[in-house]
Amino acid sequence: MEPVGIGLIGAGNISAQYLKSAASFPILAVKAIADMNMDAARVRGAEFGVPTKSVDDLLADPEIAI
Repeated sequence: MEPVGIGLIGAGNISAQYLKSAASFPILAVKAIADMNMDAARVRGAEFGVPTKSVDDLLADPEIAI
């Protein structure tokens, strides 16, 4: 089964736990992280090796289903 592309909006404290947990589900592929504060998104994205997008770009990305 092909992994489902997911995007995370919000790079606050809880996002680290979401990203750690998502890694344990092979059916999920984290495609991007976004936040209104792009610096926060960049830091969290770099920490987990996840690309950063604006909220609008994340929502418009056809590879992101959830």
